Amino acid sequence: MISTQLQPLVNHLWQSTAVAAVAGLLTLALKNNRAHIRYCLWLAASLKFLIPFSLLLAVGNRFPLGAPAAAVQPTLSAMIGQAARPLAAPSQLALGTAAPAPGASWIPAAIFAVWAAGFFAVAVFWWARWRAVRKALSGASPVELPLQIPAMASPAFSEPGVFGVFHPVLLVPAGIFSRLAPPELEAILRHELCHLRRRDHLSAALHMLVEALFWFHPLVWWIGARLVEERERACDEAVLQLGSDPEVYAEGILKICELRLEAPSPCVAGVGGANLKKRITAIMTHREPLDLSFAKQVALGAATALAMLTPIVIGMAQTRPSAEPAAPLYFDAASVQVDRSYSSGSHSHHRGTQLEMTNVTLRDCLQQAYSIADNRILGPAWIDSERYDITAKAVADGEKDQHLLRLQSLLKERFQMVLHSETRQAPVYELVVAKNGPKLKPEKAVPESWGINSDEAGRFTFTAVSMAQVVKWLGRQKRFGLDRPVIDKTGLTGFYSFNLTWSVEDAAASAPGATPGASLDQGAALMAAFSEELGLKLEPRKGPVEFLVVDHAEKVPTAN
Repeated sequence: MISTQLQPLVNHLWQSTAVAAVAGLLTLALKNNRAHIRYCLWLAASLKFLIPFSLLLAVGNRFPLGAPAAAVQPTLSAMIGQAARPLAAPSQLALGTAAPAPGASWIPAAIFAVWAAGFFAVAVFWWARWRAVRKALSGASPVELPLQIPAMASPAFSEPGVFGVFHPVLLVPAGIFSRLAPPELEAILRHELCHLRRRDHLSAALHMLVEALFWFHPLVWWIGARLVEERERACDEAVLQLGSDPEVYAEGILKICELRLEAPSPCVAGVGGANLKKRITAIMTHREPLDLSFAKQVALGAATALAMLTPIVIGMAQTRPSAEPAAPLYFDAASVQVDRSYSSGSHSHHRGTQLEMTNVTLRDCLQQAYSIADNRILGPAWIDSERYDITAKAVADGEKDQHLLRLQSLLKERFQMVLHSETRQAPVYELVVAKNGPKLKPEKAVPESWGINSDEAGRFTFTAVSMAQVVKWLGRQKRFGLDRPVIDKTGLTGFYSFNLTWSVEDAAASAPGATPGASLDQGAALMAAFSEELGLKLEPRKGPVEFLVVDHAEKVPTAN
């Protein structure tokens, strides 16, 4: 299995390989057109190695389409992991990934060491070639040539070439003027000016960077050979198009090659690169290359737009969580005592930094800490009989989620609890869209706050809530007869604000044949209100339900 640390690199490599394959197919389709077009395709394939699609996805993520994503509700197993492993890496807790297998942690480090060694070797090789050219330049003498850049003649240099990225210089062999006839020299200089106009020295430097970074990928070196080949053919075509005689031009290239005793340096864009026999044949049998037809222009434009825009559009369409799950926290001071009052009533109150729970069971504590219905907590019988008093305080105030994380950590520590989540098939309600569609409109902007409140008559106001928050609220309404977990099957994303103008009293009074004080199926009334006012339905089903299982807990909490 591929390590999660290496997965982004693997994705980038196969994506870049696919782009290079498409570029190769396009060059075959354009073999009778100008070499400059094929050169641009290969250069695009090279530069793709420097631009991962994940970067374009990130660009798209900054401009999301449609409604903002709803806040992510952490799973029960993730919450258990945060409380049970407070020292674990936050990224592992947030993503729910398992720890690396024993003995496998050295693999990414070993791969990086091999890559670094290869990168260093390639970089040293390029540096040595660059130093050789710099040495030739330091011993060169300026010469007067009708060019846009300085020209230098060096006895240590074997062929003309443009050297330098920001301040290019034409380097020529010291004996070139005696070896070439004026028409041959003019054709050779036209070739070098073509390299200069096309910024071939800059593109050569960029591909050298690609070769250094991705030295292990054979396709990178193959693309480099194609770049040199098409680069020289493009300049040959330009020289002949300017009116140079093919035979004179070919003769000049051959005389230059006689001066050269070794392969041309990749640090320069010179006249002697690529397959010499193939180039001379193409020059002597010169035929005017075809211009791109309108259909081919459209196809190239569409392929370019597709390659660039597809990951951006995917990134725009992706929904992202509005917030990461909170990190584990602890109370600064806390007391957990066995309750000796034997009172029948219990009390739980949280305000700001203070928490006070009196005469509560461990089930009550777990229900509050993990925001879970009490019928989804499994454990020994005593978690319903033993009672406790808890007081706690945090120095810094925090959001409700931070309070819950502190309570989770406190229970885990004082009761020496071992927990796990377990999914079982159980009766549930599925919240679905009613036949006539939803009667809700999403908020246009990401809200700063949200909440569910009720007035004295029991009517509810929902402010900027997601469907995940709605089903979470429904799952807690045991007082209205909803004794099952609720699963969101609406497919609705974003945040919604609405009023549920229903209460138990209103439903009882409006029921057919109702009499004062008559009882009512409160769950059925709430379901009817959701259907009539919101366009949503609660349907009974059986489905996967996540339970909180107490594997171990001590009846007597540890000392404060």
